[in-house]
Amino acid sequence: MRVERIIISGILKNDSYRRKAFPHLHPEYFHDKKELNIFEIVKKHISKYKSAPVKDELLTEVQTIQMNDKDVEDCQRIVSELFDIETSDEQWLLEKTEKWCQEKSVYNAVMESISIIDGTVEKNKNTIPDILKQALAVSFKIELGHDYIEDADARFEYYNKKDEKKIPFGIDLFNKVTRGGIASKTLNVVMAGTNVGKSFFMTDFASHCLANQKNVLYITLEMSEEELARRIDANLLNIKINELDEVPTSLLQKKLEEKSRNIKGKLIFKEFPTGRGSAADFNKLLDELELKKGFKPDILFVDYINICASSTLSSRFKADKYLYIKTIAEELRGLAVEKDIPIFTATQSNREGYGDSDPDLTNTSESWGLPATADFMFAMMTDDQLEQLSQFRIKQLKNRYNRKDSNKRFCIGYDLMKMRLFDIDDSNVGSVSTGEEGETPSHGSSFLQKKKTLDFSGISV
Repeated sequence: MRVERIIISGILKNDSYRRKAFPHLHPEYFHDKKELNIFEIVKKHISKYKSAPVKDELLTEVQTIQMNDKDVEDCQRIVSELFDIETSDEQWLLEKTEKWCQEKSVYNAVMESISIIDGTVEKNKNTIPDILKQALAVSFKIELGHDYIEDADARFEYYNKKDEKKIPFGIDLFNKVTRGGIASKTLNVVMAGTNVGKSFFMTDFASHCLANQKNVLYITLEMSEEELARRIDANLLNIKINELDEVPTSLLQKKLEEKSRNIKGKLIFKEFPTGRGSAADFNKLLDELELKKGFKPDILFVDYINICASSTLSSRFKADKYLYIKTIAEELRGLAVEKDIPIFTATQSNREGYGDSDPDLTNTSESWGLPATADFMFAMMTDDQLEQLSQFRIKQLKNRYNRKDSNKRFCIGYDLMKMRLFDIDDSNVGSVSTGEEGETPSHGSSFLQKKKTLDFSGISV
C-alpha cells in the first residue's frame, strides 16, 4: 500500500491525526497526479467546511476533475479504497507521515537545486543552502503554540469530546472526582503512612486495569515481583492471599486460564533496586519492551517515588530532600508526557501526617515539590475504628481534573484477604455490620475476617 494513500485515508478518518499532520502536508509532495487531485479536493473541502468529506461527497467531487474518463474512474476506485484502509495506530501513522514529508521535502529541494544550477529555474545559486536547510528542518515536533482564534475549532471540539484514553478507577467515587479516571501525560499520587496501604491501592488499581483490557507496567523498588504477583493473584483469582500457598498448582493454573480468556491486556512487573531506578531507566525499559515484546503500556505504576533515583541529579543532592524529590517528580511527569501515558505512584506522609485524621499537602514526606508537580494527589488514612470497619478514609489534596471541594473526603472499603478495594454506601460509613463469620465484604458492607477450614471446591473466579 502506497504511503500517500494511507496518509489521505488518515486525514479522512482520524480527526486527531488530521489536526497534527495536515499543516505539514503540501500538494508538491504528491507526485502521482491522481493522488494529488484527490488530496487537493480534500484540502479544499477541509478549508471551506472545517471537516473532512465523507465518502459520497468525495466521490461526487472527483467527477469534476479535469481528466479523461478512465482517470476519473481510477480516482473513484482509489477513493473507495481510502475508506477501507485501517489507520487505527495514530502514533505509527504520525511517525510514518513525518518521515514521508521529510523525504519528499528533501527530494523536491534537491531537484530544485539541480534546476537552479543548470539554469532551468531562474534563481540565484546562493538560495540553494536556504532551500536545503528548510527541507531538512521539516518536523512534526515543533510546537508553535495554540492560536486562540485560528485553533478555536480544535479547542471547542476538545471541550465536548470524551477522553477515550482516560484510565478509569475501579472505585466509582474516584471516577466521579476525576471526571472519568486519570489522563495521559499526568502524574498521580497516593499519600499514606508506612504500612497503611499505598501498594495495596496500586496493586488493586493495576488488577482493575488488567481486567479491563489495559496494558499495565508495574515497576517496584520495594516489593519483590513474586509478592506483587501474589497480590494480583488474590485479587483476580478470588483466592485469599494467605491460602495461595495451600491451593494446588493445577487449580491455580485452571483459575488463571479461565480468567485470562476474557483479558486482552498484559501486566508486566519489573523490580529495580531500592534507590537505583530512575525515570531514564524506566524510559529505557519502556523502549526495550516495545522493541523486544511489542508491549506498550496504557498506564505505568511506580512503587514508589521516594525510593526512586534522579536521572539528572547525583546522589550527593539527596541531602536536599526538597530539591531531590521535586526533581524526580518532574522527571516522572516528563516521562508521562513523552510516552503519552498516565503514571501512578505513591509517597510517604511525614510523622505529623501519619496519625493525622485530616492531613494536607504539608504532610507530604521529604518534599513539597511533589504536590507542586502532581496532577492528582490524595491521602489515604486509617485508624483503629476504620480498621475494624475494613475501611480507608480518602481526602483529596490536589485535583487538576476537577474541583476538589466536591467529595473532598470519603471512605472506601477493603477486603484485606482478597487484596481488593470497593465502594461503600454512605449509609454504612462509620457503622459496623454484623455479618456471618468469614463472609466476604461487598458494596455497602464490611465484615471482620476470620480464617476458616480451607475448602477449594468453593473457590470461584
